[in-house]
Amino acid sequence: MKKIIIIISLFIIAFGFRSMAQNEMDALRYSQLGFGGTARVMAMGGAFSALGADFSVLSTNPGGIGLYKSSEFTLTPSVYTGKTESSYFGSTYDDSKYNFNVSNAGMVYAFELGETGFTHCQFAFGINRTNNFHNRSLIYGFNPTNSMADQFVSLANGTHYDNLYGFNTQLAFNTYVIDTAGGSTNYTNPITGGVQQEKYTTTRGSMNEFVLSFGGNYEDKLYVGATVGFPYLRYQEESMYMESDTASTGGIPNFNYFKYNEDLTTTGNGVNFKFGMIYRPIDLVRIGLALHTPTWYSMHDSWQTWMSSDMENGNFFEDESPLGVFDYNLTTPWRAIGSIAFVIGKHGIITGEYEFVDYAEASLRAKLPGESFMEENNRIRNNYTTATNIRVGGELRLDAISIRGGFAHYGSPFDSSMDNDGARTSFTGGIGFRQQAFFLDLAFVHTVSQENYYLYDPEIINAWTGTELQAVNNSFTKTNVLMTIGYKF
Repeated sequence: MKKIIIIISLFIIAFGFRSMAQNEMDALRYSQLGFGGTARVMAMGGAFSALGADFSVLSTNPGGIGLYKSSEFTLTPSVYTGKTESSYFGSTYDDSKYNFNVSNAGMVYAFELGETGFTHCQFAFGINRTNNFHNRSLIYGFNPTNSMADQFVSLANGTHYDNLYGFNTQLAFNTYVIDTAGGSTNYTNPITGGVQQEKYTTTRGSMNEFVLSFGGNYEDKLYVGATVGFPYLRYQEESMYMESDTASTGGIPNFNYFKYNEDLTTTGNGVNFKFGMIYRPIDLVRIGLALHTPTWYSMHDSWQTWMSSDMENGNFFEDESPLGVFDYNLTTPWRAIGSIAFVIGKHGIITGEYEFVDYAEASLRAKLPGESFMEENNRIRNNYTTATNIRVGGELRLDAISIRGGFAHYGSPFDSSMDNDGARTSFTGGIGFRQQAFFLDLAFVHTVSQENYYLYDPEIINAWTGTELQAVNNSFTKTNVLMTIGYKF
């Protein structure tokens, strides 16, 4: 039931004033981060905030830049696979999508200052990838009790057919998926039996961060740094939903199928600040602390929908919505990271970190007078809560070769009153080769998670038809294979 509440919120907005986007689910999507950057860091579960001297830490604990005593260039190409397995009414299908990208590219310059006090200072710039949206899913099953057309009827009832919403109910009316029944504000639909339902969804895009960082080394005891981050994102979602009459239904009079297509593109640019430090009380131990301000995003959405229907009498209808556009602002939550690492001479490393983030602090803001996100922000406050992210990793050094492994668990962002876990678990490993100025690292990251999904609003269906809408169980698997090429100078 808790999962239903979350998806209800999504669909209320999806069929409301701002179709498809600018809701609490979008605020969560762009507030959640995965670990990214170089292959060494990802092979160790992302647990690098207390170690430093790796370009990735500029996006986690910029104090780590202070450990650089020589300049460095890194480049990390990556192959990513997103796979979704969907189970619906006893039918299970899976689909996947591949993506080649650059997980990291950056340059660090280190300057020697003297033998006492601040002995070195550093400057760095480049990009780190912080999320990947590439995925593809297929949902397929026979629903014996209800239809999306039932939802269109419920949403349209009480509204004159000239004033229906142009992104869904107006399209349904123009394609005869719904029609008037004894008046201009009462509606019915031709689907009087069970239907075969299927939905194909493809998502693309990513979140990346361009960083400018500065740091210093105080007598090899205290390392400090700050990052100005300029994150940018692009998210695209294309979906095709279809209901069709099949032989197993016994035949629905005058109905073959209808299709409902949705396209959404979201872009955003923002700014944030990160401050961090690493303290080394003894050679064995390093302790790290970092604080991230919110990211202040300027967002732009564009979306469009299409519908078509095919009737047994040979009639075919199709219609499309206008292009919807909307500009708004998004503020993500603060983050705090505490970390510790044990550097066992030249033999190996054991490291771990704890990250705290309160997703209920995310907020949406309108750019134009007269627009309000009060309902969406209330749902953010009520549906989301604090989460803790744990990352641990280790490295065994065998002369020029290093063997690495790690684990990461990203806690659920959802309030305990809601039955949607939303947690993610990652298992990581890799190997590295270092000799003089050159190094080469390989990493493998395997991430799993689950969620329930509803093809349309279960609350509306239950109230309108008295039937229950079956949930789709989605199992997500994300795999990253990375290679970092680096050169010190």
